[in-house]
Amino acid sequence: MGLCVSGCFSEVETPFPPGLEPLEDNVAPAPEPVDGDPYPETLVMVRQLAPYTPRTHSVHARGFVRAPTADVWAALRDPDVGADRRTFSDWSATQVVEPEYDFSYVIHSVITNVIVVEYDVTWRHGVVEGTLERPLLVSARYQKTEGSSAIEDLQGSILLREVEPGVTEVAIIEYLRAVASGHENIESFLRDMFAELVILSHGGTLPPVDEL
Repeated sequence: MGLCVSGCFSEVETPFPPGLEPLEDNVAPAPEPVDGDPYPETLVMVRQLAPYTPRTHSVHARGFVRAPTADVWAALRDPDVGADRRTFSDWSATQVVEPEYDFSYVIHSVITNVIVVEYDVTWRHGVVEGTLERPLLVSARYQKTEGSSAIEDLQGSILLREVEPGVTEVAIIEYLRAVASGHENIESFLRDMFAELVILSHGGTLPPVDEL
């Protein structure tokens, strides 16, 4: 049995399957209501340091998407959402790399700046509560698994939880230690990811990243 983490809206601890445990308890608060809406589609982010070393930056984030968890999960599994489109010059995905999970893939990334940086990030997803067709709680983990030493540490965890029918809480934690990178880089990626989740969950198509 995996890690038990208390949910934001419940005192009941949830067991997570091995390999899908959240990185740690998420300390980001839920967004404040807006104009009487208790679930605004906004993201709140809190800067932290990874608990195992002060050299690794961390950001905790929490927000809501007004869409069923199944739709938000489908959006999250789009490799374009998992790719840092604002930074990458090229990327591609290889599916089903860890068949023991409900979904898994590797995103192969290329960053061309002063030098060319190439690296792979492996993603795994699984239902924790509910079913594949009607998930109530989904966990995803991602981690750099191959590539340039310019990125020493990159890993993240994402929880999608049904708050009520048609409303999904998104809770994200990312750790990053890389050359010339810090909290701002994580926040930029998470802000884009959340905006992309909202767009795709409502049936839209991703615009160019500069239009997010």
